[in-house]
Formats: sequence, C-alpha cells, structure tokens
Amino acid sequence: MNKYLAKIKSLCDTLTAAGNDVSEQEQISIIFAGLPVEFESIRIVASAMKVPLDLPAEMLTDCEARQQELLSNVSFQANLVQQH
Repeated sequence: MNKYLAKIKSLCDTLTAAGNDVSEQEQISIIFAGLPVEFESIRIVASAMKVPLDLPAEMLTDCEARQQELLSNVSFQANLVQQH
C-alpha cells in the first residue's frame, strides 16, 4: 500500500510541477479508483466527508496491515489443525 500511495503522490507532484495542480480531493479520488473492493468501506467513509489526504492514506495502510495480520492468523490456525 505504501508503494501505491507513494506512486500516486509522485504522479501528482509531477503534474503539479508541470503546472497542473491536483487537489487533495482529486488525489483521494485517484487513490480509491485504483483499489480493489476490499477497501470499499474506507472509500465510502472518505468520500462521504471532506478529509485531509493523510487520513485515507493512514486508514488504507492500517486496513492492509490488519488484513495481513488476519491472513497470518488463519494460516497459523490451519497449520495447527493439520498437525492434530
């Protein structure tokens, strides 16, 4: 997620340097447009209210970390079941 967010920021910075300003809301829309459905709930919340750019980025990073944690736990539990 961090790589994806950094890539979007870099592209927006390049556009701004070329004289085409990209607002925070446009950046947020761009970020959410490229995400899979797993992040739909965050997109809905962030779209419903004006939030600063760093909040959706933080929410997405936290969500991804939680998903990875859950996947690790499921894999660990599956291994325990197979051993017994």
